[in-house]
Amino acid sequence: MSWIRPLLLAAVFCGALIHLGYAEQVTLHLNPRPETVPLEEARMRVWGVKRGCTLAALVDTMGYPDEVRLLPEGESDWCGWCYGVSSAGALPRVGMVLISTNQLVTSVSLPTEFDVFQGITNSSQCGTDGPGRQLGIRCRIAGVVLTNDTPYPAIAYIASVVVSNGGPKSVDIRSQYRILTQLLHVEVTNHRGILIFARRPGNAFGMGDHFSIAAGSCMSGDIPIFVRDVDLGIPEPGEYELRVGLVLSQHSMVWSEKVPFKVVADRLPYWRR
Repeated sequence: MSWIRPLLLAAVFCGALIHLGYAEQVTLHLNPRPETVPLEEARMRVWGVKRGCTLAALVDTMGYPDEVRLLPEGESDWCGWCYGVSSAGALPRVGMVLISTNQLVTSVSLPTEFDVFQGITNSSQCGTDGPGRQLGIRCRIAGVVLTNDTPYPAIAYIASVVVSNGGPKSVDIRSQYRILTQLLHVEVTNHRGILIFARRPGNAFGMGDHFSIAAGSCMSGDIPIFVRDVDLGIPEPGEYELRVGLVLSQHSMVWSEKVPFKVVADRLPYWRR
């Protein structure tokens, strides 16, 4: 039975690596040889690419892209270099670098927008003991619907979200937004629990009017999960989990529970814009 202990230790070690995100890796096609790195490291690397960077410098940093997407004529950008793509038109797990017609980098887009809300995503302010929960605010996902067969071809997957206030007082969110779905943050994780996609609300919090959630009230809305021509793409077919956060301010958020949903092969053509 002396072989059991080493196996248990190996299992614990592998589980720890998966928890830390090291199990999710991507290959960057660098010269002279490809390099396999953790997904988060690749995202940080591409996020460090600056506006005005030359293609030669981009190749030195990120290697050659997995896919090049030509943008419609008339755009100031010429094409997008996509990293972390395993099939044509799919979501770039690392990100996309936009290239101008003079072959210089104009901007970098990430599928996770990890820089926004980075300080509160894992803090107690977002958990069950956060200020929103103490006020009686609850956020719940009622369902996820595939939209390929609906009148909304620009949208792939819609989540029905319900927000309720079980507290004794009205809760006011200071924001210029007046619609519930404009206050929601979306996150999608894969079967390993790795964040692969996120969309945040705009930065109009702490200013303008107040969005009120009356005491004892319940409101609902449908929020797009993936939007064609706006987001970077749709993930590979497979099993995923979705959670939605109601943003109360720049420093606090109330999360829903995670809800599993399945992504199927996209039957509609995809364009970046």
